[in-house]
Amino acid sequence: MEKRRSARLFDEGVFVPVEDRDRWLADGFRMLGASAYQARPSGKHVSAFEYSAHDIESDTFLEVLFERSNTAQCWLHGYQDNNELIAWRNAFKSASLDLATPLQEFTWHALIGLSRIKDMTPLMNARLPADISIESFEFEVSPHRLIEYATNPLDPSSSALMISWPVHLKGVSPGRDWWEACKSASRNIRLICALLSVAYRSAFQTWVPRVLPGQLIEGFDFQFPVTQEAIEKVHGNEKYEKPGTLPSVPWLDDAMRTLNEDLDLADTLIAFHESLILSAAHPSVAVVLLVAAIESIGARHVELKHCSCCEKCEAETGYADRFRKMLREVLHSSEARKVSSAYENRSATAHAGKLFGHDRSLGLDRSSDIFSTDPERDFSHELVFSLTKACTRLLVLELGGPRTWNRSKEDTPGGVIAASVLLRDMTI
Repeated sequence: MEKRRSARLFDEGVFVPVEDRDRWLADGFRMLGASAYQARPSGKHVSAFEYSAHDIESDTFLEVLFERSNTAQCWLHGYQDNNELIAWRNAFKSASLDLATPLQEFTWHALIGLSRIKDMTPLMNARLPADISIESFEFEVSPHRLIEYATNPLDPSSSALMISWPVHLKGVSPGRDWWEACKSASRNIRLICALLSVAYRSAFQTWVPRVLPGQLIEGFDFQFPVTQEAIEKVHGNEKYEKPGTLPSVPWLDDAMRTLNEDLDLADTLIAFHESLILSAAHPSVAVVLLVAAIESIGARHVELKHCSCCEKCEAETGYADRFRKMLREVLHSSEARKVSSAYENRSATAHAGKLFGHDRSLGLDRSSDIFSTDPERDFSHELVFSLTKACTRLLVLELGGPRTWNRSKEDTPGGVIAASVLLRDMTI
């Protein structure tokens, strides 16, 4: 194995104004394929820092000394060969050149709404509150119902009528061009959909982008997908119940700010959101994501133990115990004990490719008797449901939300709450 090396990234310092440091670093790592970077003091100088890619496994890191003359002296440590050195050099050279291109602000809009995947029936005829607020984003709830069919991805012939109230979302993102701003907008839309899915999990609502972001041009007349006239044309004078309004969630605004600062927590939230999208058709993969999300939250609170097999061993132990401890924090002991088997399921799926739910049989629940034992059905519904509930509650606490549940026997196995209660006072 080739020895890892250290070298100056550039023969001379590069000009990086103080106000552009974050942009220069973000652009350089983006060109290397990383979505973000992590920073830590180097310990050599008060203005020297070490930077590494947030989501790329590598021992390579960049050391930068920022001088008063707005010059950055750069060294690369831990690289394997000249090809890697050249890749880093080209990335940060391009980032320096791009500083000459001024950032612009692009106004964008998108449509978000409930997922059309037929899973647990969501609380449908209920709109987001008119006063919903998440940072500077603008929410416009559709004045008309969207009536469509929810389908099972494994059985397109199976469908159910779905009524929802989509939201026209608007925001502003910086970028040197629209495509750079669009990437930032897409990330924010994903986080907003994930946040809403956590906040209204009791209503079984999974929020997703329904129309991807587009640049909002002045004078553009946005139209929601279905107008009241279209509804009457298709359904005649059929009357629908007056829609309810979901309760306000006051901690969403602070939660978004937390996610922008805590990239690891943002990754955990996205993993949870992805599990919601996958669970109907791919419960085994959803469990892998749910266990990983719970583990990542546990890593923030519970330290692992060093293996005591011998003095030289540097291995850490206690991963499964940490996972089970986090379950006990938010679930009744009996439910936490039952759900703890998910850790072994996750390992078997991730390391041996084993499936445990109805994904083994293309979504067909072979047992028609709901009172009989069917391991695949129990995994797909009960285990995934309880894991989702536990992960939701842990995320609420990490994001600054209140503890609105108690770990009682009445809370098991699923903690399903009537829709009428939800409309009056949200309970997770």
